Order: sequence, then C-alpha cells, then structure tokens
Amino acid sequence: MLRIITRIFIILCTIVSARDLYVSKSALEQYETDDYLLFDAFNDTLEALHSSHPDYSPAIDAIDLGKEGPIVGEKFTLEARIYQDGRPPDPSWGHIMGYQPIDYEGLDENHESPFIWVYNGVDIKYGFGSGDQRHYSIVDSVILNRKTWYHIATTFDGTNYRLFVNGEEIYNTTNFAGKTPYPTPVRFIGGAHVGQGRFFGKIDEVRMWSVAKTQEEIQEKMNDQLTGNESGLVAYYPMDIDNQYVLDRSGNDYHGIMIGPVVKSRYFSDECPEPDGTMDCPYPTIASALEDVRAWDRIIIREGRYTEFIMKDGINIEGTDYNWSPLDPDYGGPPTNTITIEPYPNETVVIDGSISINVDWEPYYHNGHGFFRAILDSAAIADEIQRPFRDVYGVWINDRYQIPAVSPNIKNPTDPSYGGPNDHVPGTFWEVDVVQSYMQFGEVREGNEMSIDREYGLARLDLLDTLEEWAFDPQTEMLYIYADERFMPSSTNVRIRVLHRMINIQYVANVEFRNIKFFGGSMDVKGLNILFEDCKFEHLHDITLPAYRNHGPLCAGLFSNNADFINCIFSRIPYVYSLKIGGLQSLVENCLFTNMDWWANPGGAIPIIRSVRE
Repeated sequence: MLRIITRIFIILCTIVSARDLYVSKSALEQYETDDYLLFDAFNDTLEALHSSHPDYSPAIDAIDLGKEGPIVGEKFTLEARIYQDGRPPDPSWGHIMGYQPIDYEGLDENHESPFIWVYNGVDIKYGFGSGDQRHYSIVDSVILNRKTWYHIATTFDGTNYRLFVNGEEIYNTTNFAGKTPYPTPVRFIGGAHVGQGRFFGKIDEVRMWSVAKTQEEIQEKMNDQLTGNESGLVAYYPMDIDNQYVLDRSGNDYHGIMIGPVVKSRYFSDECPEPDGTMDCPYPTIASALEDVRAWDRIIIREGRYTEFIMKDGINIEGTDYNWSPLDPDYGGPPTNTITIEPYPNETVVIDGSISINVDWEPYYHNGHGFFRAILDSAAIADEIQRPFRDVYGVWINDRYQIPAVSPNIKNPTDPSYGGPNDHVPGTFWEVDVVQSYMQFGEVREGNEMSIDREYGLARLDLLDTLEEWAFDPQTEMLYIYADERFMPSSTNVRIRVLHRMINIQYVANVEFRNIKFFGGSMDVKGLNILFEDCKFEHLHDITLPAYRNHGPLCAGLFSNNADFINCIFSRIPYVYSLKIGGLQSLVENCLFTNMDWWANPGGAIPIIRSVRE
C-alpha cells in the first residue's frame, strides 16, 4: 500500500510541475539566430531513416569537403563545438572530423588526416597518420554531460599534442614528437562517407588552422565568430549555407557539400537569452518546443501556418523502459505522462509542408500557349526549409490545387464542377482510368505515351498545355503556371511543395495532437499511445513524388503504426497508398475519408487501414 501511495504522490507532483509552453511564429521577428548543423538518423529531403534511404550509400549524415579539401600542415589546430543528446538509438561514438583514405588493400589508417572522435560516449580520441604509422590518444571521461555544448580543440606543434575542452587543457602527449602528419585533407565533418564513422548531434564553428594555437588564443575566440582573415586560418565553417553547400568563410573556398544534415537555429535576444515557452519568450517553431518538452507539458500554438519539417527519433521517453513490441502483453501500457499539442483557444493552426513564394511573374508563350513564369531563389528557399532545395512537388494558388503537367490532360480533380461519380464525363476526374492506361513506372515503353518518372516529362515544360497545370525546370529554377483567369498567380498567393516529408516521428510515447490541420507533406508516425483528434489531413501525397512501392512509409501520404485517429477528416491525398494506418494498438473512429485519389495507380493501390483494434 505504501508503494502505491508513493507512486500516486510522484505522479501528482509531476502533474503539478507540468507546463504550458507557447509557440508563436510571429516571435521569429524578436529573436536573433545562430545556425548550426544537425546530424541525425534522418536524411535531408525525404526525411526517412537512413537505413532505408534508397539513394545514399553509405547512408550517413556528413559534410564532404572533397578530395582536394583543406590540408592543415605539419603544425595544426582543429576546433569544433559539439552537442549530443546521448539517447537511444544514438551511437556511443561520433566522428567529428577527419578522413581515412582507401588504398588497394582497403582503409589506409597510416595516411589518415588529423581527426577527432567522440569515443565510447564520454571519451575523446584524436590523432593523425604520418604515412608509416597511425598515432592517436584516447582521453577518458571528457564528455560527461548530455544536452550541453562542448568546445573541443586539438593542437600539434611537432612535439606536444594537446587536447582542450571548453578552453582548458586536459591532456598532452609527446609520444608523437618529430612525427609529421601526412598531407591528407580533412575531408569529412560529421559522418565519413569513406570508411567508418557517423555522428549524431549538433556541430558548429568548425575551424582548421595551420598553426598550433595556444590556450590563451583558443580561449580568446572560442565563443566568438571569426572574421575569416585571421593568420593561419585554413578553413572556417560557421555553418552558413548556400542551398546544398556549406560555405568556407576563410576565403580559401573549401566549400562542402551537405549529404544528409540540416541547418537548425539557436534563438536568442537581449530580453530572452533563449525561448522558454512563456508568452514573453515563446518558442518560434514547433520543432524548437519539442526539443525542451517534458512529460505532462502542453504545447499551445498561436495562430498561423507553420512551415515545419519535424523529425524526431524520441519524444517523451526519457527515463522510461517501454516495451515497444506490439505483440507483447506488456506493450505500451495505458496513456500517462501525456504531452498535448494543440492551438491556442479559438485559433487555427496549420502544420504545412509547403512554403509561400514571393516572386515576380511574367507572361511567357510556349508551343502556342500563354503561361506565367517566375525564377525561384533556391538559396532563399534552402534557407527557409533548412536543407537543400532540389525540385518542386506541388503548387497551390490561394490554396487551390494546381495539376502537375501530365498527359492525358485532366480537369482540376479538387473541383468536381462538371459531372459526378455516375456521369463519367470525359476530361473530368470522375472518368474511370483517365491515367491508368497511359502512365507507367520507369522508362517510356512501346505503347505508352509517357512515364510517371519526372525524368520523362511529368510536371515539366514540354507537357504544359492546359489550364491549371504547372511545370518546373530544375536547371533554370523556373516555375511555370498555365493559370485559369479565376486563379491568377501573384507575389503573395502561391505556395509550393519542395520536400517529400514534413513529419517523421519515431519512438514517440503518450503524445496527443488536437484540432490541427496537416497540409502539403507526407507523415510517418510510429510509437505508442499517439492520438490525433479533431484533426484534418490534406494534400499529403501526389504523383510528382517518388512511388517507392516497395517501401511502405515512403509510398504513403500518411504511414502510421499504433496511432489513434478520432473525429478526423482526410481529403485530397492521391497516389499509390494515400494512407497506410496500421498497428494492433491503432484505432480509427468517426473519421471521414473524401476525394482520396484521382490517379489510377499503376499496379493498384488504395488507402489501407489494417490490423487496428476494434
């Protein structure tokens, strides 16, 4: 009895300490930002877990500075700021920077560039190859705290090889005195795409010098940004990006290519050193609130459309030992410690996978048709979405769906103005199999008019020939719209979809989403005791996106496992599997599914609800 009373007391105390955390996108104007790079289990654009990403091999977040990257010389200093959560499934080691090349026998550690690793979770391993041997030291118990920024620096002056943590020297070895680092470039930051190595966490302010900095010199500048023209500075990365490139601000142009990581921001101001979720210092994004949320908290979102791409591999699981096997009798358990995410009373919130574009439209004539066209600013788009911009996957004018240029032509499938499901009016989306017999996967084959592969014309200029179609040329970054006179594009009313996925949350426990609209991006949700109530889901998928028919989460507008949907509306979600709702612990109750598909999918696919509880 005493044990039960104690547990009840602990729960009541926890509930009393629950917080209301406010999110307001308007708060972006009150904060300054400091950017860093996030290296995690997800890739940058599809936002799927790396292990199943079809394009990356190996699939590890990294910055690649190239085979001709920075060479620091015989004497050097390497610096970086790092931050790690240290929660499962994060590895207990992390490659901060370095490069181990490959020779005819495999990895060549004797010619390895200067490197730094987080080792066994709390240690630091650092060293270099001298051509005939690999030299390194492992320093124990350095990274003792999680969710804490650390400044790590190593210096080699030809004799002393020192390790500094937060400006303090904690180790020095002279075992490698007289050794000369082989002139191999420091090619990778974060994960290594040659050899072994990955990093889960945040990295900022990477600096490479051709001099051995003193402790005083390190301390003087470790918390400040550099000008870029400092003596001996070989490469400097304050994590400024230009689309897919991380820029070297040293003036030496060792720019890196982002392969997987995304840009994130730390927010601060004189009045608010950091957002705390109060009305005076609200979180400017939903994702930033999720970084700090605790059990029993309520995230309250102020009115607006939030262009967000939320990728989390653990929410509300710290200090727990949940059983994640749905077939186990002990799976999950009843909802408790619940986190609620909902709008401020009487306000409307949209989590939006599309972005608004402010562009100048001009008339353009092509193949006898009159269009509007505008050049997109890829760097500005990449800055807004915090990851590389590569293509356009959807267009809306005043929230009205525009059709990707396609053959045969169809009327706007979201506007059944002509005919109905029993009329089979030619040219409307009610006509049976308007696309099925013409469009196939892969290359154009004899008897097919076209392929649904973007490479063969879908949503490209050559097929743009009817009202309310759009096309995009990734080479010129030109967007074309064949506008209906009732829906003309302007500098303020056009939204575009630039990513596949807007939400991917894994290992989520006891979280409720209430009265939120999800628009313009696919979703992958897995965990236990997840609830969506009074929510709307619209335009989550389309034919412009890769089919990935052999990959369940990527071929569906909404893929969920063990999540409940109550009083929800699903609409305008076409192509392949618009929905795949499953899991023995799932519930679908009093939901409306309407206008779910207008493409007759090659091979056949429909919304799926399976293996849910009754």
